[in-house]
Amino acid sequence: RISVFGATGLSRAVRDVLGVLSDHCEVTAYVLHAAARAWPTLAPKNHETRENWNSRLSAHSAKSLCHPLHGRWCAHSVEQSALLGTPTNVVDSRDIERHDLLGSVRADVVADVGHSSDLLDDDALEAALGSGDGSIQVHSCYGALRQAEALRDALLRLLRDDPTLKLRDITVVCADPTSAAPILNAVFDPRSDEHVTASLNRPPRLPVNVIGADSGAFDPLVDAFLAVIRLTTARCSPAEVLEVLSLPPVAQYFGLDRDAIERIADWVDDAGVRHGLDPHHRHAVTKIPLDLGSSTWRDALARVAVGMAVPAPIDLVGPGGVVPFDNVSSGDTETFGALAEFVERLARLSSRLGSGSSMTLSEWSTTVLQVVDDFIAATSDETESMVALRRAISFLRQVVPRTGEPSESRAYPVSELLTATTARFSPEFSSFFTPWESVTVTSLDGLAHRPTRVVAVFGANEDMFAGPAIDGDNVLSQTPLVGEPHYSMAARQGFLHAMMSARDAFVVTCDDADVSNNKKVPLAIALREFLEVVAATIVAERRNGSHPVLIRHPRQNHHPSVLTSGKMVPGEPFTFDPAAPLAHRQGDTETTVHDVHPASPAVVQQPDDSTLSDIIRAIRNPLEFHLRDVLGVDLPPDPNESSPDDKNHVHGDGVIQLTIDSLERSGEGRHLLDHLAKDPSNVDAAIDSWVDTRTRTGVLPPGRIGEAVARDIGVEIDAMLSLVPFPPGDGVERDC
Repeated sequence: RISVFGATGLSRAVRDVLGVLSDHCEVTAYVLHAAARAWPTLAPKNHETRENWNSRLSAHSAKSLCHPLHGRWCAHSVEQSALLGTPTNVVDSRDIERHDLLGSVRADVVADVGHSSDLLDDDALEAALGSGDGSIQVHSCYGALRQAEALRDALLRLLRDDPTLKLRDITVVCADPTSAAPILNAVFDPRSDEHVTASLNRPPRLPVNVIGADSGAFDPLVDAFLAVIRLTTARCSPAEVLEVLSLPPVAQYFGLDRDAIERIADWVDDAGVRHGLDPHHRHAVTKIPLDLGSSTWRDALARVAVGMAVPAPIDLVGPGGVVPFDNVSSGDTETFGALAEFVERLARLSSRLGSGSSMTLSEWSTTVLQVVDDFIAATSDETESMVALRRAISFLRQVVPRTGEPSESRAYPVSELLTATTARFSPEFSSFFTPWESVTVTSLDGLAHRPTRVVAVFGANEDMFAGPAIDGDNVLSQTPLVGEPHYSMAARQGFLHAMMSARDAFVVTCDDADVSNNKKVPLAIALREFLEVVAATIVAERRNGSHPVLIRHPRQNHHPSVLTSGKMVPGEPFTFDPAAPLAHRQGDTETTVHDVHPASPAVVQQPDDSTLSDIIRAIRNPLEFHLRDVLGVDLPPDPNESSPDDKNHVHGDGVIQLTIDSLERSGEGRHLLDHLAKDPSNVDAAIDSWVDTRTRTGVLPPGRIGEAVARDIGVEIDAMLSLVPFPPGDGVERDC
């Protein structure tokens, strides 16, 4: 009996194979159909083109109004259902409650209910989408990083509002998990040292577990790790050993290049190695008696070693009864040493993992970690992969389910531990994995149709919904038949199935602008179609919610609209990042214009040595003028300066980074810090006192220019001091 489970898009070849098999055994196909109550009844003709069948289908169902998303997006699923014929058994979906907006949209898809309302223009669409209830959210952001931040805050709000919601109940789907995983992991679960984390304000962590990041290839380090593990229980034939030695992490560890591998292959072939590291290993694997002949790796190494010491053009018995191997030179010493070390380490590991042995989880984790230390080397670009591999190995302590006996003291058969370890590092192994409670990140078809309480689509841009390019030589794609792949609709169908899998909330993020040129980008056509259906549902049911469906985010997470209560979500600020208000206050401090005290009614005396260029520079950039001309600080030239005027900073475009260190190097800076230390709580008063003192002594130019210089310095110092977490009332510490 053959069962095909969860089929949504079987190719014609697969259907033909199943048809042939059905003549010899029972074949059952469990097919998923989004509109479960609208199974197509019009059967396609034999080898009918898609265009012709669609015309007949439109005429057949002209009187009935089907759901717009199911009718357009699930074209391939509908064609497959029609080709399979009338189902033997229909398992109707459970009635979907229309208690929220998401439930209403899902219920309409299942019942294949159409919307006869006219298309909405942009203004009407925006107005209708402002009456959501939070069950469907679309966040339009500036780039992938802002999408991740918006998605993090949306998920944190859902977790806060529903204490029963767990991280395992959240699934994030995206077009390319390999590209999206680093961004999501950096925003959701930032990792840093404990002493650094304790001093920073961070939102709650959301660990992620990426599934299906790259199912077509292993990570090179994981591939080498599993290859060494498998080799310990294999026959260790020349092909098997040379394959492992040729892996880049292993070859790099033992210092073997391509020429050295070829040289070892020649030795093995001429020395007649068959299998087995030594007689004991060969006996354990193949039960060959210990005293029966040679041809193991240890025998070959002995012949090569004697051949390096005793040249033997003809076969003769050398020291220890070993026949020297003549095809070796003194320049092969390093290659021979690397091979001997590899075989020796592999033999020791194989003896520990022999059949019948057992280990505790702690012993197993230590042994497997030793494999990485003894066989695998990582390049500078593979540092993160090595860290992820070691972290995953440390989690092997939990690979075996706990029983009544404590796992720390229970010994498990090595064969079971090998199986569990190999299964743990599947082809879908990802660096972003945690065995604990975590958010699942996968592709659009990675966990299709799995009921999940919260489903989020990350990066719903036009490139997600674009089908793959079709080769011009593929003439079959010009006139496709019914049931052939519908590439342009595959992502749309996956998007619809993701929405149908959501039970409590459906969250979508997309780009609002092109990060390369800052131009606004329109919503993807598929996303616009989805929003039109959502808006039509809101209008038809006369919903009057306060949570907008479409939320447009500013470019920074510390923008006032994000921090203002009720601006983006009802009743509270949008973000949960504690650093956002701090960044906003810092930005506000830097841009706030401080009130300038009115000038003294006394007559302003112009300095005798002032020139027009000095006045211009003082007005354009008073801080730079004060540092260069008054304090005599030697500032580095602007790298963009080209003309003599630019070198003299007549235009005053330079940006000076003012710090405590640069102030303390000058006498005037120390005078200013002395005034600040007397009353740290009032920077303005300290600046005023310093200005009065230094103006009377002639250090600062009198009048408005002097006040502008001092005021600019005061603004910079005020902004700088606001970043330093000084204890309250500790003026001396602030001065230091």
